[in-house]
Amino acid sequence: MKKRNKIIQDIVEQYQKIGRGGLGMRIKIKKIISFGLAIGCLMQGMVAFAAENVNEDSEEIQIVSDENDVRLIEDLNESNIVLTEEREKAVFESKVAVTSGNSVTISRVKEVEDFSGNKYSVIECAPTGYYIYHNESGNFVEYSVESDSPYLNVSGKMYYGGPTFYYVENGGKYCHTITDEEFLISDKSGLAEMSTTLDTTLNAHKDIAVLDVVEGKAEINSLASARATSYTYVTDYNIIKQLTSNCGYYSEGNGCCGYVAANIILYYWQRRQPNNYYIPSTWYNSNGLVGSSLTENLVGIGKSLGHGTDSYPNTISEVLQRYCSDRNISASVGYWFTNINASSEISNNRPTILFGNFYSASHGKNINHAVVIYGYDNNSGQYVSHFGYNNYSHVTLSGIVGGNTYFRP
Repeated sequence: MKKRNKIIQDIVEQYQKIGRGGLGMRIKIKKIISFGLAIGCLMQGMVAFAAENVNEDSEEIQIVSDENDVRLIEDLNESNIVLTEEREKAVFESKVAVTSGNSVTISRVKEVEDFSGNKYSVIECAPTGYYIYHNESGNFVEYSVESDSPYLNVSGKMYYGGPTFYYVENGGKYCHTITDEEFLISDKSGLAEMSTTLDTTLNAHKDIAVLDVVEGKAEINSLASARATSYTYVTDYNIIKQLTSNCGYYSEGNGCCGYVAANIILYYWQRRQPNNYYIPSTWYNSNGLVGSSLTENLVGIGKSLGHGTDSYPNTISEVLQRYCSDRNISASVGYWFTNINASSEISNNRPTILFGNFYSASHGKNINHAVVIYGYDNNSGQYVSHFGYNNYSHVTLSGIVGGNTYFRP
């Protein structure tokens, strides 16, 4: 029995030494644990055989020893969880440093779920900035150095359904953390379907380099050196990026995000080609859109065409076509399914409108979210976008795309 306890103690000491050794030691840990458990099982068999010839006190000693074994394994598992969390923290710090140029630091990390129970980490930064990380795939789904976390100062049960889908449960409803949008709990089936689709998509494109670090198979330095970021932007992209307020936001009915996005597209071209008449002079100035006049005008066109406030690639395309026709603006407007040609539009210096959607039971139809994309990460392919909300003008994102609407003057 003394020999057996000495073996168990040796396992603990070896594990503690390895735990202090940093990253990349998990394989060694497994070998030591496997060897120790094999020896432990052999010793247990010997003790059981000897117990046939000893008194009941020996049986009690055996029971205590087995309980110690269970506690040892639990301690090892708990220690491994701690190491994984430490490695994830190192990944977060590396991502923030590389993408922000060390201009922000991590202030807190919140754990949230999607509507199917899949885990995400929301990394909130100071003085501004946030990153949303899919734990299973190692992907950063979206991030912004300039914008506050959509979950900042939010408490309660929080949900994430992909870019622009930020909710907190409150009074039998899912309430959007930024806008006034609400959905009933009965919408969860549609939201869960969307969440499962996003989760499947992310897991089909796992970031192996990140996961290798998290699992202790690689050092953090190898990850950081390979993640320098570079972007492709449209000409004069700061027209959109600097539209941190006065972006023409307007909400009615099921939401008007497609119309808000179209209003930003028109504003961009008015500022880039000031001699053309894209927007009446009373609807904009050098600081942005004046109120929501342009967006409301576009919504009015949508209603006249029988679309209401619904936003789809084809409906927003029709609205922009009618808008241009009414004002004798020469432009080619159309749409594509998924993200086909979206990157090409950006490469040709034309921002475009990107759509994602999910089914809403309470609305009895698919509800869309639309953003303006005006750049992309040359390494990851993620798009740089304006969400159509104040202070969310430069967000890098990925996710499920339902379609896109292009505007070519």
